[in-house]
Amino acid sequence: MHGLAAQLGAWEKFESEEAGVITYFHLAFYRLFVESGMKEDLIDLAAKYPTYRIWTIGHSLGGSLASMTALYLVKTGSFDASKVEQLSKHIKDDDREYTHFMFQIRLVTWGEPRTGNVAFAKEIEQLIQFRYRVVKKNDAITNLPASLDPNTPLLTASMYERQPLFYRYLVHYDNNMKRGDPFKICSLSDDHTCRNLALAADFSDHTSYYGVVSDEFVKAECPPSMLL
Repeated sequence: MHGLAAQLGAWEKFESEEAGVITYFHLAFYRLFVESGMKEDLIDLAAKYPTYRIWTIGHSLGGSLASMTALYLVKTGSFDASKVEQLSKHIKDDDREYTHFMFQIRLVTWGEPRTGNVAFAKEIEQLIQFRYRVVKKNDAITNLPASLDPNTPLLTASMYERQPLFYRYLVHYDNNMKRGDPFKICSLSDDHTCRNLALAADFSDHTSYYGVVSDEFVKAECPPSMLL
């Protein structure tokens, strides 16, 4: 239902008047990251280790939460008040120090659905320089909620702004993701011209990335040995 509402243009505002995300993702993010104390823990760790990069990563819904977390951290200046000032200054005159701050946050997701609307995707691209969405073959979840091809002549400007859209860059494995398997990186908006979305209907591709079945990995308490 939340995905259907998003396709109809009903988005929950996310830290701006224009950027919006699916209602379920919005609720999950604020409960898990903001209200749980996780945000404060991260701020404390960032203060303790100021030269460390922050990697926001996740699979499926976790990928959506990761992209929201990365954007939230930049837009709210959660690490240091001085970086909030650098944010405003950067937008006006390309301040280099804020550009460095953007690179401190790195975003990588696997099997992420379309998390937000066009404005959300644009803000991710503007503010998160290091960002990749990894997709295995015909992963069905990565084509939800569905969107129209931005290049279709039937899509009006108002329709385009309301629809869900991916941010760049897509990393697509058109194979079973064994060690050494090739992939391609797409630099176009959304995925319509980068992979055949008509075939993106395989749920088994969603549950296994790099030969690791997500349920088995969690059940085994996420041992590093399964990833190596």
